[in-house]
Amino acid sequence: DNTSGAITPAKLRSFLTDFVDTMTPAYGALSIAGPLAQTVGVTDVLMPWSTTYIVQSPEYTTDPATGKVTRAQTVTSNRITVNIDVDLASNRELTATLYKNGVATSWRAKCSGSGSGRPAILSLEAIDYSDVVATYQLYIQADAAGTNVTFSNGIFVVNAVPVRTA
Repeated sequence: DNTSGAITPAKLRSFLTDFVDTMTPAYGALSIAGPLAQTVGVTDVLMPWSTTYIVQSPEYTTDPATGKVTRAQTVTSNRITVNIDVDLASNRELTATLYKNGVATSWRAKCSGSGSGRPAILSLEAIDYSDVVATYQLYIQADAAGTNVTFSNGIFVVNAVPVRTA
């Protein structure tokens, strides 16, 4: 009822602006239409991306050449989603590692090959409760040197999750 006058027009405006901002989707995404052939070894190499899929908000920037999706400093959390079709020889394994600000994280995903023409799906999900500027990249490696991999239908999405940070 605002009998004490604690609700001012400025406080109400700020609340409504924050509320509306949380309802607006904010994300940046890279993609691979494919097919994109690559030879992968036993050390991490940058995942190749062909295009910026979408940048929905000025909070996010993307760079396919460096594989970076960057989120400006905001008070939010990030959901990271990666899904890629991977054509890989039988009994070969591919590991993807999410890097944050140039450092490997503990977020990893693996897929095993099923042979030529039978793609596996490499899928990674993570939530980063960080409210600082964050740059994400995906690095990959195989379980054997000289492993031939073909990527297609890949997407790497970083989007804002309107929840409290840890």
